[in-house]
Amino acid sequence: MLAIKQNILIVACTLSVITLSNWQIDFSLQQATQSPPGKAPDMVSVAEIIIATEPANLRVDVESELPNLLPDFASQPIHLRKSEFVAYVIPFVEEENLKVSSIRQQLQGMQLSEVRTDAEIDWLQQLGRKYRVATGAIDQTFMSQLLLRIDQLPPSLVLAQAAIESAWGTSRFAQKANNLFGHWCMTPGCGIVPKGRPEYASYEIRKFGSVQQAVHRYFMNLNTNKAYAELREIRACHRSEGESLSGPVMAGGLLAYSGRGIHYIHSLRTLIRINEWAVMDGNANTMFTSGCYAVADQRVSLEISSTEFRLASSE
Repeated sequence: MLAIKQNILIVACTLSVITLSNWQIDFSLQQATQSPPGKAPDMVSVAEIIIATEPANLRVDVESELPNLLPDFASQPIHLRKSEFVAYVIPFVEEENLKVSSIRQQLQGMQLSEVRTDAEIDWLQQLGRKYRVATGAIDQTFMSQLLLRIDQLPPSLVLAQAAIESAWGTSRFAQKANNLFGHWCMTPGCGIVPKGRPEYASYEIRKFGSVQQAVHRYFMNLNTNKAYAELREIRACHRSEGESLSGPVMAGGLLAYSGRGIHYIHSLRTLIRINEWAVMDGNANTMFTSGCYAVADQRVSLEISSTEFRLASSE
């Protein structure tokens, strides 16, 4: 009889341990999915491991293979969805801007120095390769080109593009690939194949291990891609005038971001205006007071006129 009681007690204890372990796992997963952007390192690490260990010849079309790090914005009431989306995304933008600002400050300090250590030269050359600046002589021209590319982006502009490209975080690619900005990739298995993609096409919607990775890639895209040289020139204009970076003004440098062209720029500016996001940039009135605004729109007008001329000539 005693032996039977002991066996029952052992079984009961074992079941309790299993139940407690399962509860802890469920609780950890809930905490990871509900944590704010900067407090979900475990989930981010898992995503990075999945990407790193993924066989190179395996095409990943199963969306569930990438952990979902975004909240389910679609399940939220419309009147809350926008504010929740902004509250979720803006810390990632601030973190990336802080990183860029730190590098920029170091560059500005080195620009004033005529003597550089071997370690500093090596670091500058690495930056040159990363930001696609020819790494020849480390001279003032080289430093100026780096500073032109290594700079912040106005939060209002980042939010507007993220909202448009991801449908306020509800799109399939945002939810399943952490892709907030519509980034493409060309290597089979690098992302998710869009529905209705032409048979001859090979592009995919790139998947990211975390939202922070997506934001970082967005910054690198605007700061290095030849298509957005105008945006960087407008930003340099702000700097030379001592102005806050303006999302509505800098939107004028994104003519090539969408096939919608000038209409895309108007959509970005309208979204920023309606949601009053320009205050995040430091000066909500820059759009109306900056001389850089006229420069930006003049370049857009010239590009549109040039495009119309080319189309007319080909008819």
